[in-house]
Amino acid sequence: YTAQEDILAGYGQARFDIGATNVLVGLRVEKADFEGSSTSVALSGAQSLVKVDRDQTDFFPSLTVRHSFSDNLIGRFALTRSISRPEFSQIVPRRIEETDGTDISYEIGNPDLEPTLSNNVDLGLEYYFASLGVVSANAFYKDLTDYRYVLTYEDELNIGGTIFDAEFETPINAPDGHIAGLELNWQQKFGFLPGLLSGFGVFANYTWTDAEITTDQPYGGRTDFALPGQSDSNYNVAVFYEKAGASARLSYTKRSDYLEEINADDPDFDLYVEGREQLDFTASYDFGNGVEVFTEAKNLTNSAGVRYYGSRERTYEYKKFGYNVFFGVRFKL
Repeated sequence: YTAQEDILAGYGQARFDIGATNVLVGLRVEKADFEGSSTSVALSGAQSLVKVDRDQTDFFPSLTVRHSFSDNLIGRFALTRSISRPEFSQIVPRRIEETDGTDISYEIGNPDLEPTLSNNVDLGLEYYFASLGVVSANAFYKDLTDYRYVLTYEDELNIGGTIFDAEFETPINAPDGHIAGLELNWQQKFGFLPGLLSGFGVFANYTWTDAEITTDQPYGGRTDFALPGQSDSNYNVAVFYEKAGASARLSYTKRSDYLEEINADDPDFDLYVEGREQLDFTASYDFGNGVEVFTEAKNLTNSAGVRYYGSRERTYEYKKFGYNVFFGVRFKL
C-alpha cells in the first residue's frame, strides 16, 4: 500500500505573571490531509486500485497555571486538548490473508477510522528538597472520543463453494472513554550523607489508573470495557550512584495485566497481556580524558512475556526473552 499525510499547523500563545502565579494560554490549529491506496486482487486475478482520501481540521486550546506557594512548594493546573492519529496501516483499504487448511485469518484496514481526541485535566503539587530532590503528586483525567481498539470476530466465508472458518481483526473506534489516575513520585540525591555516600540517590514512581471505553454496539452482551493497552498500576523504583566520574543505576519496573484485543463473540476470548516485572542495571566510569567504559544488563529477572484469553489459565503465548549484558568503551574527541 501507499500512504501520505501532510499536516499544516499554526499556533499562538500568551503568558501572564500575576504575583506568584504564572498563566500560559495557547491555541494550536492543525489541518491534516491523508491519501492512501492499495491494490485489490479479485478471485479472477483482476487487479484494481482502491483509494482513500480525507482531510480534517482540529483545534487544540490549552491553559496552564503554575503557582508558587513558597520557594519549595509548587502547584500546577492544566487544561489541554490532544490528538492521536491512526497508523497508516490501520486506515489504508488493505487486507492481509493467512490460510491454514480451511482456517483463514484476515487483518483488515479501516478507512473510516477516526483519530482519538482527548480533553485533559491535570492537577499537581510538587515539593523540592534543598538536597536536589522532589516529591510530587499529580491527579489527571482524560475524556476520550473515538478511542481506537482492535476487534476480533469469527465468521464463515464461502469461497468458490467451499466454506472456510475465518477470523477477522480490524481497528475501530469507541465513541466514549476516559482515563482517571493518580501519580506519586519521589526523586532525591542523598547529598547530605558524608563522603562517597553522598553520591547515592533514589527514584520511585507509582501510577494508578481507572480507564474504560464504551463501544457503540454490544460485544458478548457488553458495551463497557477496560481501556485496551492500559494497566491499572505501574511501579518504577531505581537506586543510583553518581560521584567522581562513576555512575550506576539499578532499576525495577512492574506493570499489571491489560486488555489487548476485544473478542466480539465471547468474553472468554478477550486477549490480555499479563503484567511483568523487570530488573535492569547500568554502570559507567568517565576517566575525564574523553574515555568512558560502560556496562548494561537488561532483564536480569528473565521475565516472560505472556498473553492469555480471558483468564491466566488459558495461555495463548509464552515467551522468554532471556537477559542481555553489554560492555563497551566510548570515546569523545
